[in-house]
Amino acid sequence: MGIEGSMGLTEALEYYPQIFPALRQIGMCCVNPENENLTMEELCRHYGVDPASFLETLNQML
Repeated sequence: MGIEGSMGLTEALEYYPQIFPALRQIGMCCVNPENENLTMEELCRHYGVDPASFLETLNQML
């Protein structure tokens, strides 16, 4: 399956909890009401990260 830009943050962490350290590296300290409903693409933009390269990095972790 893998992680896609349209996947929600909560869903991604539910299926792939091992990605949390990478999310911390871009500045996300926790899941909260501000970010829990973002898609992975929206989350990348929120933290100023290129979605395509970051999603590729996350998928390599799976």
